[in-house]
Amino acid sequence: MNKILKGLLVAALAISANVQAHTNKTFLMPRSHGVNLPMELATFNEVANRTSEDQFGGNFQATVFYNATSNEDDTGEYFGIKGKSTFNLQYNGGATPADLDAGYIIHNATKAAAAKADFATISLDPEQAAWGVRLDYYQNLDKLLKGLYFKIALPIVHVENDMELGVKGLVSASAAADVADIKNYFKGNLERAVNTADVNQAKLTNAKIDGQRDRTGVADIDLVLGYKFLNKENYHVALNLGLTIPTGNESEGEFVFEPMIGNGDHFGFGGGLDASARVWGDDCHNLKINVVANYRYLFENDEKRTLGIKDVTGYTNDWSQYTLIAKSTPAANIQTLQFIPAANITTQNVDVTPGSQLDAIFALAYNNGGFCADLGYNLFWKDEEEVEIKSDPFGGNYSIVNPTLDPTTNTNFAPATGAHAIGGAALTSKNLDKSVAETPSQVTHKIYGSLGYIFREWECPVMFGLMGGYEFAGENSALEKWEIGGKIGVGF
Repeated sequence: MNKILKGLLVAALAISANVQAHTNKTFLMPRSHGVNLPMELATFNEVANRTSEDQFGGNFQATVFYNATSNEDDTGEYFGIKGKSTFNLQYNGGATPADLDAGYIIHNATKAAAAKADFATISLDPEQAAWGVRLDYYQNLDKLLKGLYFKIALPIVHVENDMELGVKGLVSASAAADVADIKNYFKGNLERAVNTADVNQAKLTNAKIDGQRDRTGVADIDLVLGYKFLNKENYHVALNLGLTIPTGNESEGEFVFEPMIGNGDHFGFGGGLDASARVWGDDCHNLKINVVANYRYLFENDEKRTLGIKDVTGYTNDWSQYTLIAKSTPAANIQTLQFIPAANITTQNVDVTPGSQLDAIFALAYNNGGFCADLGYNLFWKDEEEVEIKSDPFGGNYSIVNPTLDPTTNTNFAPATGAHAIGGAALTSKNLDKSVAETPSQVTHKIYGSLGYIFREWECPVMFGLMGGYEFAGENSALEKWEIGGKIGVGF
């Protein structure tokens, strides 16, 4: 058993070593907490698949669980820039900055005119913790048709996400003010009044980074109807059809790394395989192999996501969703214009198609009397999301504000001037970057184990169990986490 565990760990680590670093993203749709075959089947598989012709055939379990992320730095790179979770902001007069030109997000013409004037360092260390209870019901329908069964899963989850934004000002007389400005900007509290030193800068209303956010709800209801077309004493093989009914929340776009319950409010349909074989022993003392796989196709639905800006001449800044834009009206006086964070405008209703999703396990189950133990490997794979833009939020009315624009010397704001607006033309739908709002493909590998006891001799068998596991992320588009849980169940 120890050799098998080491082999599974080595395999998972080897696969996970090839990590692709995604970066400059505005949204992450993690694996739903309800998509978790190890949590469903550990120990409970022995109760649900028992044979008892004189009972109703119902089986119920409740699993309490807790899990937390452990790859915060990788997730920080996902939401950060240039593959970094820690990066510098500088005012540098429009030249290519070391990391990020702060003049695009907090307008200060005086600082922007100075070559590479240091501002602050930002760090991101996103973390997630989740706990709840998963309810599973398995109904044997042999009385209707030999081998037929039905099951339903209902996970109730509380999720807490925190971007862990850190801002460190450089040693100078203005360091404290710099730190306050950048924190207030991302919290949505920075607003400038109209005067000659600071133009009228609006508060950030979307894609904010502001401490811990939490949500509680049902992480989708999953219904399965299956048939064991091979159903012998020592083995069975079943195929099933599954329907996922969304009961969670849609993304709202107000905060980055917002807590998601379920899969983002998408219906899912698919099928699965459930196979088990006793490879050694008898009814009381045995070793079994369990192979289970669930496939779902998640259909298109409307969500709110924050889009980025791309393909603007003379503009290469990352975090384009935080760039200041303004109405590009030639006759507009600069001191009466409102400079608006792009996310306020680019956070839009879009069509999101998650696509295919696979949850599969390969596990060994050891039984000795009432004691049972599971050791397994869980593969999770999800397709890359497709986001389709539904409308043009710019309407040809906005342009990117040049960081060096000085309201004391300039009077009008028009794209054609070049000195006032970046790119020399108004923004259109062609400048919208949907890729920053799409969650890339995800692959994770979980090693899990469980210990349980089943009172098999009772008329209504009762089970207790403990389980735990660690999920390795193949890319930083997925959350790497550890998980523990305890369960109780009964067959009747």
